[in-house]
Amino acid sequence: MTITETGLKEREASPSGDALEARDVRVVFGDATVLNSATASVRPGEIVGIVGPNGSGKTTLLRAMAGLIRPASGEVLLGNRPLSEISPRQRASIIGYLPQSTANHSFTASEFVLMGRYPHIGRFSLEGRRDRELAAEAMERTGTIEFASRRLEEMSGGERQRVALARLLAQQARYLLLDEPTSSLDMQHQQLTMETAREEADSGAGVAVVLHDLSLAARHCDRLILIHSGSVVAEGEPWDVITRDNLRRFFSVNAAVEPEPISGRPGVSLLDVADDDAVNSPLRVHIV
Repeated sequence: MTITETGLKEREASPSGDALEARDVRVVFGDATVLNSATASVRPGEIVGIVGPNGSGKTTLLRAMAGLIRPASGEVLLGNRPLSEISPRQRASIIGYLPQSTANHSFTASEFVLMGRYPHIGRFSLEGRRDRELAAEAMERTGTIEFASRRLEEMSGGERQRVALARLLAQQARYLLLDEPTSSLDMQHQQLTMETAREEADSGAGVAVVLHDLSLAARHCDRLILIHSGSVVAEGEPWDVITRDNLRRFFSVNAAVEPEPISGRPGVSLLDVADDDAVNSPLRVHIV
């Protein structure tokens, strides 16, 4: 699957900066500090994986970078411009955010995907032929065109998740922020989703994705950011972040980290807790 030349040119014409960056961001909910001086960035042309145990602050970081949460301190920058200075409508034409789940609605799939074009449509205008073409193209790429006339409330969680990805693609944002986009998907559609993310990065978009499957993250991401207890504790290429020591310290598991046979990227296998050195005794293939 490829992106049409016209669609690619339309994205390249969008305003963009060198990077979307969270700089020393602190987020507080009530009395709890959820993010503590977290710094992370995504640049055009790369996929950045955000990993960490449950409750570590991954979603909060992604939402702050999307401009959906105002930090208590620190700032989010688009290039050298604070994101807070950009209007919500213009921000939506630059940054696309995919939440963990999509609620039931009475909209049909095609109506929902077409909503992704709204940031590019005038305030009192209606969608045009090109908007409908881009929405249809996004549904073709995500394998959801067969759902076009079905209502979201009639779909499974995984099907809605794929339709939501199509809506994000139709938005043609410069930066795509995906929160656990594979969580409800079978293996085939997990692969399709990550291949689509790679196509977007190869077309010039910056992609940040929260993932729980560390092997999947290592296989598809250029860089990984590991968050623990609201702080960034490791960052770099997959082999620099997915190490036995990091898995023991931040995930509280004993695991072997070995090259996957095809990609050569790190593959994670859990080991018997009682045998710290039993690297040949895997219990599971992936941490999920």
